[in-house]
Amino acid sequence: MKRIIVTVVGVLVPVLLLAPNAFAQLSEQSVERALAPLPAAAREAATVVKWNADFTYETVKAGTSRLVCYDQSGQPGEQPFSAQCTSIANLPRVAQNRKFEAVTDREARAKMLNDAEADGTRVKPEYGSMWIAMTGTDQASARL
Repeated sequence: MKRIIVTVVGVLVPVLLLAPNAFAQLSEQSVERALAPLPAAAREAATVVKWNADFTYETVKAGTSRLVCYDQSGQPGEQPFSAQCTSIANLPRVAQNRKFEAVTDREARAKMLNDAEADGTRVKPEYGSMWIAMTGTDQASARL
């Protein structure tokens, strides 16, 4: 019995000690992916968010500028590598766009969009703001 406990502890302790480092490295990689569309000088000040399935987001990296970036890789209709940056004021519009894009029926999606435009519930983008997207089969071959 003591052998089993010692073996289990001997295996679990290193795994538990290394897990936070692996998570930090994974998080760091996802931040780098999200920031890829920006020039190097703008990356440190930008915010990075991660979108949830319910069209809300979590801040992964807080920034000091009005730029916000997020990784879209793996989302329906997106390239294997896909990152986008915009003004933080555009996040409500991005959330609404993601809701519309979740509807797979093209006619139903178009109706939802037209209805939102007609009844005034379509979220407006920040005037003069930029949208930068970088997409491709991988980060090395992705284009702006």
